Amino acid sequence: MHDVTLHNKSFAVGLAGLMLSVCPLSSMADEFMDAALSEEDFLAELPVVLSATRLSQPLDDVPVAMTVIDRETIEALGATTIPDVLRLVPGFQVGRVTGSKMTVTYHGKSDRYARNLQVLVDGRSVYDAGFGGVTWSDLPVLLEDIQRIEVIRGPNSAAFGANAFNATINIITIHPAEQSGTLGKITAGSLSTRRLVVRHAASLQDFDFRLTLMTDESRGLETRYDDSQTEMVSFRGDYHLDATSGLLFEAGFSKAKRDDGFGSFFDDPDFDLYQPERTIDHYKEFQQLRWSKTLSAENEWSLQFYHNYQEIEDNFETVLFSEYLNSVGLPYLLPWPDQRLKLGYGLSSERTDLELQHIARLSPDWRVVWGVGARLDAAWGVSMFGNNDVVERSQLRAFLNTEWYAKPSIVFNAGLMAEAYEGYQPYYSPRLAVNFHVDPLQTLRLSYSRAIRMPTLVENHSFLRARFQDETTFDVFEINEKRLKPEEIESYEVGYVGYIPQHKVVLDLKFYRDEIRNHIGVPFDKNCKEPAAICTNPVVGSEVEGAFLYSDSGDLSISGFEVGVSAKPTRNTLLRAAYAYAKTSGELIRRINESGTLPPYDYYEIVPDLAPKHTYSLLLAHHFPQQIDASVAYYRLDSMRWLGEGDSVAGYDKVDVKFSHTARYGGGAEGKISLILKNIGNHYTDFQRANKIGPESYIEFELFFD
Repeated sequence: MHDVTLHNKSFAVGLAGLMLSVCPLSSMADEFMDAALSEEDFLAELPVVLSATRLSQPLDDVPVAMTVIDRETIEALGATTIPDVLRLVPGFQVGRVTGSKMTVTYHGKSDRYARNLQVLVDGRSVYDAGFGGVTWSDLPVLLEDIQRIEVIRGPNSAAFGANAFNATINIITIHPAEQSGTLGKITAGSLSTRRLVVRHAASLQDFDFRLTLMTDESRGLETRYDDSQTEMVSFRGDYHLDATSGLLFEAGFSKAKRDDGFGSFFDDPDFDLYQPERTIDHYKEFQQLRWSKTLSAENEWSLQFYHNYQEIEDNFETVLFSEYLNSVGLPYLLPWPDQRLKLGYGLSSERTDLELQHIARLSPDWRVVWGVGARLDAAWGVSMFGNNDVVERSQLRAFLNTEWYAKPSIVFNAGLMAEAYEGYQPYYSPRLAVNFHVDPLQTLRLSYSRAIRMPTLVENHSFLRARFQDETTFDVFEINEKRLKPEEIESYEVGYVGYIPQHKVVLDLKFYRDEIRNHIGVPFDKNCKEPAAICTNPVVGSEVEGAFLYSDSGDLSISGFEVGVSAKPTRNTLLRAAYAYAKTSGELIRRINESGTLPPYDYYEIVPDLAPKHTYSLLLAHHFPQQIDASVAYYRLDSMRWLGEGDSVAGYDKVDVKFSHTARYGGGAEGKISLILKNIGNHYTDFQRANKIGPESYIEFELFFD
């Protein structure tokens, strides 16, 4: 079997030469080439990850490209949100939807919901069953409680099923036993930000627990009506039943008030009517319970149950018809009484999930993990579905992933996920990969995978409309009249992992091609007009000219390469760098013409900025004497086009810095003060043309009692 203790100096020197020729770290060349490796260096290992196959594996054994962001990196960054941390991942983009709402995507082609990502927290999916994606601003997980973030850059349905389509993010929190004590942290600064975090962790015999509370409020961006106020509570408890088994329990909730709307920025009466400035109530909660039984180091059973619930209360009435018509200079001549329309974009959704998993070693060279699970998704809301009925979808699944050492230098990974969704035929998501350990410090990887993304409940059942007080339809905005096919992706990948133990240098290269079919889009359907049945016969005389129709809108391909480097040039210095190149091509339906016209569809070429062609990130952090820490992070994002309500935005550069000083006091107390400067000397537009981002500054005060 592969063993990093077999490393020798000749391998390290050879790899150093290769890495320095690929990645220009010329200032470190002499140190790499001349320094002798100690025994400690030989024994240093690559990061061990859990999320690629559900098996614990070193980074050079996994079947897909991965990025690991550890606790040291999180603390070094000037990040105030989880999406900020993900800017370091090759090929990832982060968009600021409002001052408090963010979206995260891999290889672009996303709107505010980023439905192509699976996001897990301690193995629990936080993917929203209704809209899809993740509402990061409402996630009851704080940076202060995260141990590391494992990011699988590529399809991973073989391990985690549908929606692990483009990438998977697994957020792993710190075990409470490692946080014993009380933490208080205050953050204040730009956008009238005021944030307070209080955490207490302790152990009571066989029970370790953590309780974290947070309150956060912000005025939002200067150019948007987007003030926000959020409160969160999260709890984790680990109970040791006996020497071989334990229970993990996690629960949390968040509630928030978030301002939204476009009226004052766009100065457009239509926005005043359909997107007025208003306050939206958000509520989110979850419960998770996992039992585990370790029969031996290579034999473990686990049973997990979780429940997620999310509610977005966004229902309102428009201005009077007469007020709207006066604003556009028209008299009131409509054939119905002057009144307000009822409208909204709110939704409630929940997910209930049960899963059994077994990890076993069948022979010295062969390990497997298998399991079965069941899930029920539900959503309801008159705003999005046109009535108060509950929309449900059930799922049954079974999976198997296996790792086999054909030789000490050749590792095969194979996996298969079978899923049966209510109303659909069964779907199978396979993956096959082989890793060639060229030598103990260099690995070449070849892999193929296929994955699906199930339509969200909103995509399958949307009927978004403006309606009169008696519930009859006035106008239709988004609709779907049929069950959509899942999106499908086939991914081909050639990867390379190189390692220099002396300075903990990890080089990750990935060349890929992704073929995507049945892309779910929302072309504008000119046929959706009175008295077409698809629009449920809008009232005669209304101004319905069409609606956006959720549909299978075409195919596309994305190809390119990515490189990531992490290193510790010295004991007190951390370096991370990433670069990604992506090229998109294909055709999607843009508009469906009225019946009788030719052609029935207007297609458009996928332009290069559907995903940014080039993205860069660089982090340099150093620990100085006198307990002073400093870091600088640089990000570059090429121009790109966000889908949905997003806009085409120009490329921009972003520089963040952080300075911290830590002081230790008697009795186990420790204090820390930090200055965080974001977007230094720069202004740019992000996600929408209304979102003007400028320099920001924050002060953090932190006090910890052991």
